[in-house]
Amino acid sequence: MKKLFAFLLTIVTLVSLTACGNTITSTPKETFIEIKESPDKYTWYIKNYVGKNCASFGETSGGGVRYDEYGEGDVKFIYIADDNSFVDPADKESLKNYVVTAQNIAPNTELKLVFDKSSTGEEYSWVEKQNIEEIELHVKRITDTSSTTD
Repeated sequence: MKKLFAFLLTIVTLVSLTACGNTITSTPKETFIEIKESPDKYTWYIKNYVGKNCASFGETSGGGVRYDEYGEGDVKFIYIADDNSFVDPADKESLKNYVVTAQNIAPNTELKLVFDKSSTGEEYSWVEKQNIEEIELHVKRITDTSSTTD
């Protein structure tokens, strides 16, 4: 009877763990995930940002939008702070105070680029559309920037 109970408990535990298969886990540690290399100029793979300091990747446009380049395309970042504070993507000093804890698009997800074409079908060098425009990065404050002295 004890063996049967232990067996059933093991099965229930495995089924419970399997049911959580698509959940994005968050961890403050940087997790190494080998990102696939682009096989051509049309296909790129989303990078792993979890565990990285927000100031350590991406670029800021003149309009204050933070993004990362993927070939001729780029993907915009939307920062979601765990304490509901505003994370200014244009302020690199402020970004140093945050680390990514989760991202809504899994690493190695295919990013497909479609290039604009002329009326004769000649392909231009700029991207007309892409299947992923932005990534939500869940972030956590790692330092306190407020002053405690009066």
